[in-house]
Amino acid sequence: MQTGLIRKGRSDTFHGQHHAGGALDIQYALAVPAGSSHFAEAIEWTSTVREAAARLLGSPGVVADQGGLADLLPTNEAALALVTEVITTDGLTPGQDVAIAVDLAATQFAHDGAYHLTREDRVLPTETWLAELATWCSRYPVVSLEDLLAEDDWEGWQQATATAAPAPRRRPLRHPPDRLEHGILRQEGNAVLVKPNQAGTLTRARLVLDRVSVYKRTCTTSYG
Repeated sequence: MQTGLIRKGRSDTFHGQHHAGGALDIQYALAVPAGSSHFAEAIEWTSTVREAAARLLGSPGVVADQGGLADLLPTNEAALALVTEVITTDGLTPGQDVAIAVDLAATQFAHDGAYHLTREDRVLPTETWLAELATWCSRYPVVSLEDLLAEDDWEGWQQATATAAPAPRRRPLRHPPDRLEHGILRQEGNAVLVKPNQAGTLTRARLVLDRVSVYKRTCTTSYG
């Protein structure tokens, strides 16, 4: 019998887009308890980071619809800088104890072949946007980038997968299994995110998970 495991999980620290009235262009900046030894410690560390960030911004601060902080920051990168700062302030080691995952949901701000950062009043072509993300990964303890490009920016996904940036690039999967096949065969993304509610049925989600196993790709599931 296979032993069941509880994933350590991640905790939303900052929210953006429609969850937070457009406070950030990116959707989430999350604390990842990478070095925690057990589930209780993981919860304690991520909670500590979130509360420390709130104090730094000035309690009680602005809270988004799912509990993350929604304060207006000057740039999207500022959210990563702040999370890194509070990890250090609380006596934890960035990257070793607590790392950062970023859910960009880039489809939401991709238009006409470019990425529109409304909060920063900038419009970036794919190549420049990917270079910016690579800079984030070099400056901060980012271990995962989710939905970093528009879901139909096929050439951009190939470029992202070919880069040497250390963070896994998770490909959004909201369509039938044949979309997964298309992306993997074209070397687009190096990890897969499966959301059963967006797949439509548990049966369809199971089919996708089976295909991911065949191709030996890293896979994460999510409710949202």
